[in-house]
Amino acid sequence: MMMAILMAASSFPIASLITNELPPAVLMFFRFLLAASFFAPLVFIKHGVALPKIADLLRYTMLTMPSVGFFWCMFESLKYTSVIICQEI
Repeated sequence: MMMAILMAASSFPIASLITNELPPAVLMFFRFLLAASFFAPLVFIKHGVALPKIADLLRYTMLTMPSVGFFWCMFESLKYTSVIICQEI
C-alpha cells in the first residue's frame, strides 16, 4: 500500500519536470506502455496469450477513458501550475 501511495504522490512532481518538454499524449503513451510491459508477463502466465474480441476491445476502451482523461488533464495542467511540495521543518 505504501508503494502505491509513493508512486501516486511522486507522479505529480516527476511529471512537472518533464511536462514542458513532451506533449501529454507522449507522456501517457510511455506511462501506459510501462504499465502494460510490467503486467503483461503476469497476465500471460495466468491466462495465456489470446487476442480479444472486438466487443471486448470496446469495453476495455470504455474502462480506460476515465484514467486517460485524468492523466491528460494532469499533464496539461502541470504546464500552467506548480507542484506544491510540503516539507516539515
